Amino acid sequence: MYGKSLLVLVLTHFDRNKRLIVLTSDHSNRRLLLLSDIVFECLGTWSAPNNQKYLAVFDTRQGEDPRPQYRCGLLREDSASGTVYVAFSSDSTCVTDLNSSQSGFETLVLNPQSNSPTLIAERTCRFPNWLQGHWELVNVNGSFFTFTDTTLFKSFTFQCLNFDDSERRYDFPMSIDEERKILVHGRSHCGEETYLCIWLKRRGPNVFEFQRSSQTSSHYNSSLCVSTNFQQNAWVTQGRKDYLEESPCPVLGEYAGKLPDSPNMCAKLWSDCSVPDTMYYSVSDCSQQIYDDREYKCLGQWQENGFTYTFTQRKHVGTYECFVGAPLSENEFMIREAGRHCDRSMDALGMVLTKKSSCADNRTTPTASSYSPTTQSVSTTVTTTKYTPKRLPPTTKPWRPILNVTSEFIS
Repeated sequence: MYGKSLLVLVLTHFDRNKRLIVLTSDHSNRRLLLLSDIVFECLGTWSAPNNQKYLAVFDTRQGEDPRPQYRCGLLREDSASGTVYVAFSSDSTCVTDLNSSQSGFETLVLNPQSNSPTLIAERTCRFPNWLQGHWELVNVNGSFFTFTDTTLFKSFTFQCLNFDDSERRYDFPMSIDEERKILVHGRSHCGEETYLCIWLKRRGPNVFEFQRSSQTSSHYNSSLCVSTNFQQNAWVTQGRKDYLEESPCPVLGEYAGKLPDSPNMCAKLWSDCSVPDTMYYSVSDCSQQIYDDREYKCLGQWQENGFTYTFTQRKHVGTYECFVGAPLSENEFMIREAGRHCDRSMDALGMVLTKKSSCADNRTTPTASSYSPTTQSVSTTVTTTKYTPKRLPPTTKPWRPILNVTSEFIS
């Protein structure tokens, strides 16, 4: 096996607590003989280009052939089939003889265990039309909803079940404020099967949220969808990869303020008045040096408990981020980051930004290079310096509570 090779393996066990991956040979392939299981101890993963991940493991195999025990590789999972491609380098680095998840010194193809029965064929339904397609961690195709849980390191496939026995199959209607609980039959890529309920909320053309019921069952049980099986603050927020339509950002114009716990650091948030679904964010030292410069595409927004949540995708990076905010006065509002999944459990705290101009006041769209946090004119060239602040605080550190606010962001 050691050396340039290609093996078709079956992922037979994943122990999340001990972080072990156990692999056995695919016995349908008679050309392959694996005398013992392969056990990798997972050490960690981190992002890699082209939808791949770097994978660090401890190789527990011992034999006559010398091989490094600490291995680094590239990993990619096919969301449709569940097949995982892994390639390892020839040493403990993440470079030597490692080109991609399918090209390396040692290459593995991991197929999910397939000894489980097929998903339930009766009572099937089709997921809503607005839900179909590719999302950040979700892929919906007809009656099937596939979710990759990056916390549990598992993928799940849910089949939509018809909770109305009078209909064999149907499509749910489409509406902008779609909210529905759907009973499903689920199976993990490790072969674990169960019945559960999924609560879906459509937040806009390019954003939806969902959560799974806390109670599951080994048999069909429509009571799984009762409200007591769900929490109000346990949503998973998803952005669509193939945008359906434009979603304007909630902030129009140009706003400026100072970081809550560092008054010497200035922040600026402004929208592209000609492209309403784009907004920019910059942090500087209130003079000329820009330390952080970001561009976001707004995917959707909604109001909840008096606050406006905005789900965005950071351009040039591709990561998804959520913001929550509310106005304090006609020309001021408070904003903070709400994590990857629009966390509702955080305190309603944020940074105060004051309006400097509106779209009507700007003849041209502001750009990052023209950022001026003060009334003094500054150079449009970002200067370089070896000075590094002793502490660069988070850009939306808690400042003060947002109290008694019920309206949308101001424009």
